Amino acid sequence: MFLSYPWNDLLAVYGGRSVFNYRRTLVADAATRTYRTEQVEPTITAVVTTLLEEGKPVYFVELESSFLPKLPELLQTNFASETITVADVTLRKLSLTAAP
Repeated sequence: MFLSYPWNDLLAVYGGRSVFNYRRTLVADAATRTYRTEQVEPTITAVVTTLLEEGKPVYFVELESSFLPKLPELLQTNFASETITVADVTLRKLSLTAAP
């Protein structure tokens, strides 16, 4: 599973990879006609945790994103990661605990 705001479609369509479209985690509040943004971070953390607990690899593609600029810190706070560089793109392979 890949988390990459700008590249999700390319990874899914051309790469044949699973992606987590986390920009769709916003919950609409019809009464106020706004989005409940406070639920975004717990939802992302819960989804990544569930995938990792099921033994599915999760990669975060480190690219600039204006959607959730604090996402790298959120992931770093909640998960261990291993840095992988592929063709000048930095990936973080996430895990529940640090690798031995």
